[in-house]
Amino acid sequence: MNIRKNLGSSETIREAFSTINTLKKNKLFKSAAFVVWPNKNSLRNSKHIETLLRVETKTSYRLNLHRKHKIKGAESCMLKMNSKRLLSNFQNTSSVIITEKFTFPTCLFPEHKKNIDLSFLEWFVGFSEGTSCFCWRIIQNRPRLYFEIIQTDVKLMYKIRTTLGFGKISSLIHNNQTYWRYGVENKANLQRIMLLFNGNFVLPEKYIKFKEWVILGKDIWPENFFLRNQRQRVSLNNGWLSGFIEAQGLFYATFTHNTLNLEASNFSQKLTLIQKKTNQDCSVLQEMLILFQSLSKIDSVKKPGCDIIEFDSLTSQTCIINYLSRFPLRGNKKITFRRWWRIYLRRRTQEIRPISLKTIAKYKQLCFKINNN
Repeated sequence: MNIRKNLGSSETIREAFSTINTLKKNKLFKSAAFVVWPNKNSLRNSKHIETLLRVETKTSYRLNLHRKHKIKGAESCMLKMNSKRLLSNFQNTSSVIITEKFTFPTCLFPEHKKNIDLSFLEWFVGFSEGTSCFCWRIIQNRPRLYFEIIQTDVKLMYKIRTTLGFGKISSLIHNNQTYWRYGVENKANLQRIMLLFNGNFVLPEKYIKFKEWVILGKDIWPENFFLRNQRQRVSLNNGWLSGFIEAQGLFYATFTHNTLNLEASNFSQKLTLIQKKTNQDCSVLQEMLILFQSLSKIDSVKKPGCDIIEFDSLTSQTCIINYLSRFPLRGNKKITFRRWWRIYLRRRTQEIRPISLKTIAKYKQLCFKINNN
């Protein structure tokens, strides 16, 4: 009884067990569930929760704090129960077919959208792999899917909705910062999301999460739908990398002013890509370094839990500029990239165009705008 008092009301506990039973009934997991627990303070001692579950279900569970979640404006926490999945092939990506051609069925377009530019769809997949979330919640004892992207660039969110022809835009405030959410929740549009991403992922980890998400929503599958056991290879011949850079790329530039010798003044710049650390996605980051002819290595030390790659040589930056000229960025980062490009051009001509006092202030301001956008 004391455990119940620490965890919350008996109604809340019954809701949690109802979630477990629902997922068991649907045969989505063998003995596990994602449980939303409204009282985040109760999560500080997961042993109490484990004891309660053992008493109530005669089964031993091990719980880990999964991630913070927002439900109807109230902060809560999501718990992940560790268990063996029925669909063990989710974790086995060795048999996945790797291709270099994105395929988008025409049936995914709404009636008022006859054609959507292929490079935009490739960009959207890359952007989504860097910033989107394939989510679900339990409503009336049934899992309900939804898809969302949350960003600060409101114009980009509306551009995505306008180009795709579906989805809703809403706003939310976190730490006094306004964010904008592109969300998809109704059945017809969720089917379009399934068709759009099916077989078009590049990152292995995102591909696995998408498969789990789709299996969870098997009741709303489009007609004749089947999960493609394939991924795309990262390439400079499509728009995926442009979208991924839009989501995860950071442009940086600095100018060191030598007051005693203007000729010794110098620029430095780089593009940084940050990705949550996973063993499977690491190989894709390595391929990016090769594509952009960079001799850098993946850094897992600067930011714990993340893999970082940096492109700081003129050779790799030339490749980046050539690529983004063919497959442009589409949001506010496009402005930052053009400023960053100006620094690159200055570095290329630094030996034949000595810098003057007149231009120092201009380049300092340019670097400031790049680093603070």
